Amino acid sequence: MFNAQGLSSIKDLPNAKGNTQVWILLLLDAPQRFKSDLSFLGGLINWTSSYNDDVVVSDIAIPYGRYHMKVESLNMSLLSTETTTVGSLLYFKRRMVAWIVSECRLPRSQSEVINQLQKLIPVDVFGP
Repeated sequence: MFNAQGLSSIKDLPNAKGNTQVWILLLLDAPQRFKSDLSFLGGLINWTSSYNDDVVVSDIAIPYGRYHMKVESLNMSLLSTETTTVGSLLYFKRRMVAWIVSECRLPRSQSEVINQLQKLIPVDVFGP
């Protein structure tokens, strides 16, 4: 998943895209505020994700406070091959959970949930 706000050239992306990787372009700003030219991405992006599916047609909508995947629009074959299983994917992962937050205050209950989760498993936290 790549935040569109942080992309300015092809150099901002990994050197290679694996055959089983799905690349998602994340748009957190309103389209009116986003002025970058992303034409350099070409056909590298498989899906898009934005905070409001009424404004931008996206594959994975992230309405404030919850996630919702529009399954009917996704090419799910990107996620499954004969040789790919959940077990084989997890075998190569170093961490189980990533918590990604923006510059917003969290309700106390959300902070408590992540604190409790961190007592059970390692959680990588990204953001303020």
